[in-house]
Amino acid sequence: MNSQIAQIEAFKRDPKNRFFENVRQDMAKLFQTGKADTLARSL
Repeated sequence: MNSQIAQIEAFKRDPKNRFFENVRQDMAKLFQTGKADTLARSL
């Protein structure tokens, strides 16, 4: 769990993810439903 929190904090601090707080709840729902398995967008 601590490594997950550390990954989220590092993701949040990255300037390219400056809108993280705007979509935090949506992202949490995607993880909870299994629709996402990573914070980074796949291209």
